[in-house]
Amino acid sequence: MSLFTKCMWMGVAALGVVGAAGCVSYEDQPLSAEDRLDSYMARTLDSHELGVYVHQVMASDAWPPGQWDLPHLTLAAFFYNPELAVARARWAVTEASVSSASQRPNPTLSLGPGYNTTTGKSGDVSPWIVGMALDVPLDTARRRGVRAAQATWLSEAARLEIASTAWTVRHQVHEAFLTLYAETQLTQTLHREWQLNGDKVRFLTHAYEAGEVSGLTLSQARIERARSHTAWLKSGQDRSLAVARLAEAVGLPAESFEGIQFDFQAFETEVPSEVPTAEIQRQALLNRADLLAALAEYQASQFALQQQIVRQYPEIQIGPGYEFDQGDDKWSLGLSVTLPVFNQNQAEIRVAEAAREEAAAIFQAMQAQVIAQITQAVTQYRASVEVLRSSEGLARDMAVQMERVETMVQVGESLAVDRLDKALEYSAAQTARLEARIQVHKALSQIEDVMQIASDLSEGSQKGLAMLTTHQGETAHE
Repeated sequence: MSLFTKCMWMGVAALGVVGAAGCVSYEDQPLSAEDRLDSYMARTLDSHELGVYVHQVMASDAWPPGQWDLPHLTLAAFFYNPELAVARARWAVTEASVSSASQRPNPTLSLGPGYNTTTGKSGDVSPWIVGMALDVPLDTARRRGVRAAQATWLSEAARLEIASTAWTVRHQVHEAFLTLYAETQLTQTLHREWQLNGDKVRFLTHAYEAGEVSGLTLSQARIERARSHTAWLKSGQDRSLAVARLAEAVGLPAESFEGIQFDFQAFETEVPSEVPTAEIQRQALLNRADLLAALAEYQASQFALQQQIVRQYPEIQIGPGYEFDQGDDKWSLGLSVTLPVFNQNQAEIRVAEAAREEAAAIFQAMQAQVIAQITQAVTQYRASVEVLRSSEGLARDMAVQMERVETMVQVGESLAVDRLDKALEYSAAQTARLEARIQVHKALSQIEDVMQIASDLSEGSQKGLAMLTTHQGETAHE
């Protein structure tokens, strides 16, 4: 064997060693249900890790806050909610696919040793025959670039799905917090009604004993007192359930919310009387993450079609080879080409074209659905604002009547029971006003969900939303 041949074989061996050294070894990561459960139950609202994340996106003087408002709870959900962790994991998979699609295919090395038994009987000629061929695929018709572009757009769609998931999480937190506010206010109102009904029963008991009212009147008052007491107890149970649902939306065990104080200021401010429908439509169609993700998937389908079109052209591989044939060095250069004889990939192209049409139809359907949602949300909001204005007017009228009855009681022109009845009527009017306000905020929340622009998200909260779709500031809590 010549010195050159020996050096070549040594080079092949060196390449094999280098290739093996660059391989990634397997690392086992066991998943234990018990460990994950312990980790979940150990989560708290005052954790140091959550505090670090909140300080990254929101200016805050103290940690934890004395009262938890909607922006702070939203950030906590961005940090803890498991659905966001799933969305980020899917994005990581698609990003890895981009790297995979961008890689150049490896060449193939073939070895074929042989031995000539006939020549082996003679001592003048070497009986060994050693053949080696190297097949190198060529990137023709920009195949690799098209694959990488398709994977890039699919990765962009997955990144935008994180933002869409974040809006779903934000909606869940908003709805749960609004329900908690409603149950908190209702519990206070029903407790006051129970007290008023108790005062009324005591007053009527004395009047009945004095022969001033009938037993039926007293019985009706007692029934009403029992009803209001039951309603108050049920409202307390509903509030506890609302706290549990809020904890679920944030991604925490319900026990972590024990002793937490809440700030409901977001639901007690004045709501706008009118909303600009045209501007809402424009903002929704330009900013909704799911629409942008659908556009990205359409772009990916275009590159998928291009990928099938370039497959019409032959795939080429060059194959330089060497053979040590019984003492002789023989070199060769092979060329292999895929011949489009039986088909030119027409079937796969038609499938890719149909998939592109499907992606376009999906986007158009989503646009139409968003426009319909905007119309419904704005109509619902306007109607709920009218109901709120009416209930506020009724509550004001009842307050004026209460003052009049109070004056009449003081001058002796009316009985104290009349004051209690007016107080109960005013409490009912306050309950109706609370229900109307809740409906207004639900309708406003629906508009904000359609737009995917929330009025309760501060600049820091919006930064937290943006951090979910970047590599910096990992927020998924393990």
